[in-house]
Amino acid sequence: MTSRQGDFFTDDLGSGHDLVLLSAVLCLFGETANLALLTKVRRSLRPGGRVAIRDLMPDESGTRPLEASLFAVHMLVMTEKGRAWPHRRVNDWLRESGFVDIRRMTSGAAGVITARSLP
Repeated sequence: MTSRQGDFFTDDLGSGHDLVLLSAVLCLFGETANLALLTKVRRSLRPGGRVAIRDLMPDESGTRPLEASLFAVHMLVMTEKGRAWPHRRVNDWLRESGFVDIRRMTSGAAGVITARSLP
């Protein structure tokens, strides 16, 4: 297993990766940046490779679970465009950027979404 450091918006992500993990990343940025990042991630994966996204994700009302709702307020105050994105919005970005086989797992306020690049 290898990891890379750098700025994922400006640096090359490489290619042929089996998995890219984005943990507590999408909450930092707005919709345009997140869609661009997920598109770049998809291009860095081997055919059939996966992305795993871990973040606090409120429901569509934005009020539950409480921990995710409080985190959403924190992100609105502390970032320019970030927020706790509902899983449906993340799913939309994944589809728009070319991912398939989107799956969601939750444990309390934390959510993990996985998706596969097209073979």
